[in-house]
Amino acid sequence: YYWLAYEWSNLYAACPSCNQILRNTPTWEDQIESEAEGKGDKFPLVNEAKRAMSHEDEIALEEPLLLDPCKDQPEGRFLYDGAGEIEAALGDARAQASIEILHLKRKRLRDARRNRIKQAIGGLRIIRAYENGSLPGLSDGDIEEIKEDFFADSSPYAGAARFVRSDPDAFGV
Repeated sequence: YYWLAYEWSNLYAACPSCNQILRNTPTWEDQIESEAEGKGDKFPLVNEAKRAMSHEDEIALEEPLLLDPCKDQPEGRFLYDGAGEIEAALGDARAQASIEILHLKRKRLRDARRNRIKQAIGGLRIIRAYENGSLPGLSDGDIEEIKEDFFADSSPYAGAARFVRSDPDAFGV
């Protein structure tokens, strides 16, 4: 929307792979080339007839299908498994649309989530062992550092790691 180009509330940092339409080119670790994927200029609404087309239109009438990570509290709207797969919470059309349009099921993203989930499981096991007195060589500071590394907002794939933390028994912790 041209009239929002300089509005701070309209500016978000975005993952280049999600926000552009790109193709995963072969790498040494993953030699499979993928289809071109990504959000590009897609911004779907529940009802396209309510789309604001100029600065005179009421943008508040729009109902976006994509989740806004700063306003919509995406945690709890996505489910993960140990393989790094992502699903929308039951009946959450906006989460499902976000998965599809942002291609959140793409292989490299899934693999990165899987690795982070494995790391989070290991971190939670360390935390649990420390709390049970089984790791006397660690300090409270060490445990806080582990928590910060996996669960802070700035941590990569924090949503997946926090999902593991929310139900550690499901992940064998």
